[in-house]
Amino acid sequence: SDPVPGGFALEYDREGRIRAAGLTALALITSHPMDSKGEDCFSGYYRVKLLKAGVFGAVLRAMQAKASNEIAAEMIGECGAVTLMFLSTMATDEVEPWMVQNVLEIMENS
Repeated sequence: SDPVPGGFALEYDREGRIRAAGLTALALITSHPMDSKGEDCFSGYYRVKLLKAGVFGAVLRAMQAKASNEIAAEMIGECGAVTLMFLSTMATDEVEPWMVQNVLEIMENS
């Protein structure tokens, strides 16, 4: 299971606006250059560094915490999914089994 459940998202961001903004920024940071095509889309400048910093788990936690603001909740889901997708293209041992289980639970509950 997740070694750091809750945290900031549950304590201070009940509406979800901070998480929505943060996940939007992460989606942009993990993206590839806009002129990329084909195989070039599978890499991004900061993906490996962010994975090593534990961002995959942090995104999962941000997505799992409920958001009372409907628009923020939608942005959290969409931008979180995009960020996880981008990070996954370069993931090796940074993604642990509990993380995959959490992704499946999020999908099941959506």
